[in-house]
Amino acid sequence: QDGSLCAQHCLNALLQSSYFTAVDLGAIANEMDQAEREHMAARGVETEEYQQFVQQGSSNMDDSGFFSVQVLASALAVWDLELVPLSKRDHPTAQRARDDPTAVSAYICNFREHWFTIRRLGSQWFNLNSLLSGPELISESYLTLFLAQLRQEGYTIFIVVGSLPLCEADQVLSVTPAVQRERPKLLRAPGRNRSRQGAGSSSAAPPYAAAQDDEAEDDELRRALEISRQLHDSGDVSLQRALAETRPPGAQAAAISDQDLQRALELSRQTAEDDASLQQALALSLLSEDEAFGQADDQRRPPTTTTTTGSTGTEATTVAPVEDLRQRRAKFLDQLEKKTAEGGGGND
Repeated sequence: QDGSLCAQHCLNALLQSSYFTAVDLGAIANEMDQAEREHMAARGVETEEYQQFVQQGSSNMDDSGFFSVQVLASALAVWDLELVPLSKRDHPTAQRARDDPTAVSAYICNFREHWFTIRRLGSQWFNLNSLLSGPELISESYLTLFLAQLRQEGYTIFIVVGSLPLCEADQVLSVTPAVQRERPKLLRAPGRNRSRQGAGSSSAAPPYAAAQDDEAEDDELRRALEISRQLHDSGDVSLQRALAETRPPGAQAAAISDQDLQRALELSRQTAEDDASLQQALALSLLSEDEAFGQADDQRRPPTTTTTTGSTGTEATTVAPVEDLRQRRAKFLDQLEKKTAEGGGGND
């Protein structure tokens, strides 16, 4: 836009044609200023009130190109259009728009002496802010949120009541709805020329910048959630490692696998067999060479079973090979002793 002629751009965007120029709006503002001076002069040009009014200058326009809401309302009256504050309680159209923002055809919003239009073209809504690089497509659900945000942040919103003139954009978009792949950029923030109560100025951020901030916050939220998920996954691994390191010895022993247990049993069985072999070797070392060979033969034979008869009946007993060797050794020693005794007796 040129300078601060946002009011001119706002009206032409609403009507979808270059119906108004800055000169036209300036003429309307001059007429309104003249009417106000005449009203104040009716009480006397020498009064203090009239002198203060003259010193304040125009309240309908300034050198920067700003125009008041009264100028915009007067310009739209030519088209039988009326500006009604959205917050007006006793107006049926305002009440209907508060209940359903899509029930009307257009809105005019004021921010820091900046004017912009929101209107429906075809079946779609567009933000026709002259500070954007192009029209912004708005869904019906977002329109409700957008207007609610504007009201909450102190924006002045007016409903355009009446039938808007036909335009080519409305006809085209009724047949072929628009598809917006990239949102328009904010060219610059609206300036603040003067502090005017009736202009609906606000210290909040510009509307479209607020929408961009919301989108940036959504991106940051998604990144934060992704980082949180990664930390949660790594935390599970760290937790499992910490539990393994802090597990008591008894718990670690209980966690031995079945394969390890089988291996331990096998080693125990081999140890028992080695102990038995050692006992056999010790026993054989006590025998003579012949008896040792006999013992080896007996080892290859199964144990002998003897039957003994007692007072309580017959019992079957198994004589172990070692015991049999002991008995044979004792018998051999007895025979050897007898032979020695007999040989000694023969010499005498």
